[in-house]
Amino acid sequence: MPCMFPLREEPESFLETAPWIFRSELELDVSAETCFQILLDDNAWSIWHPEVTNIQWQTPKPVQKGSVRTVLYKDWLSYLLLGGPITMEEKYDTFDGGGATKKF
Repeated sequence: MPCMFPLREEPESFLETAPWIFRSELELDVSAETCFQILLDDNAWSIWHPEVTNIQWQTPKPVQKGSVRTVLYKDWLSYLLLGGPITMEEKYDTFDGGGATKKF
């Protein structure tokens, strides 16, 4: 049985005080606009992240503040540790579709 936690809105400061914080840094030789176009392209995920097996939008596109999508991951570690795939639900609390800086 999957373990689901409800989404809740948090202030941006939560990213510094959360009980679990995972940081990763990667420098890409692309513009911010290109990067976010790829992140929002459901078909592109299978190319750069093959463990993603399905993406379902819970809200209609275009993406805007309040948009929600569910991402299904299927990898060996999730089966070993959890007995099945991992489902992640993302909610876009802040989204500026026109600028070079975007947060979600």
